[in-house]
Amino acid sequence: MLDGSGGNTIGGPGNGNVITANNNNEVELRNSVVNQIDSNLIGTNSTGTTIIASNGVGIVLDDSDNNQVLRNTITGNSGGGIDVVTGAVRNTIYTNRIYDNTGLGIDLANNGVTPNDPGDSDTGDNELQNYPVLTSATVTRINGVLDSLPGAIDLHFYSNATCDPSGYGEGKTYIGLHEFNLPGVPTPFSFPVAPGALQIGQYVTATATNSDGNTSEFSACAQVTCSSPDVDDDGDVDVNDIIAVAVQWNAQTYSATYDLNCD
Repeated sequence: MLDGSGGNTIGGPGNGNVITANNNNEVELRNSVVNQIDSNLIGTNSTGTTIIASNGVGIVLDDSDNNQVLRNTITGNSGGGIDVVTGAVRNTIYTNRIYDNTGLGIDLANNGVTPNDPGDSDTGDNELQNYPVLTSATVTRINGVLDSLPGAIDLHFYSNATCDPSGYGEGKTYIGLHEFNLPGVPTPFSFPVAPGALQIGQYVTATATNSDGNTSEFSACAQVTCSSPDVDDDGDVDVNDIIAVAVQWNAQTYSATYDLNCD
């Protein structure tokens, strides 16, 4: 635990810790600023292949601001994956593997799923940043909408074999980043998925991080479906879809990514 501390790195690339089998929270920052929690195995064995259950939350950011949580594995906790509480703000959470926790993968205020509010004008832990609303997911594209304050937004996408029982999160496998600017009204987005990154039947989730570094909770899950016959997911079935299939047919082994009858 760090209490009233700043400028520290817990772990780091090539220097990650194995933190597990505790009877309380695994990592906790209290009244601490500008720290990094990076590349640790929290809740697993040293190879990251076996979950070792712990009592508590994986990471707690308590009254702690301007911290970064990245590239960690966080699993097997009787509480949530990451809790942001007691007015903690500007905490950026991304590229982690968060899965198989009893509570939410990311929980702002430790009170369960926080509903989005119109315009995202509310305040609280991580400013209660609204999460994306995913409207569809295929093996080639993830679509959705975000309602938040004006400014730059980073959307981080994750895949999961199953959806959390809450219907929101978690985020086991990182898919990628989509950056865009919001005008201050609900704005649609469309994220192209790299070939092979998703399989039909998986679930995808996303988080939103605003320009101040506040990361949201995980979105509700969207199950991945076949993209046919609208292969490029632009809302129209047209010659561009035929071209997309033809190009990929010549470029690689034909796969479910371009399975036009979804069989």
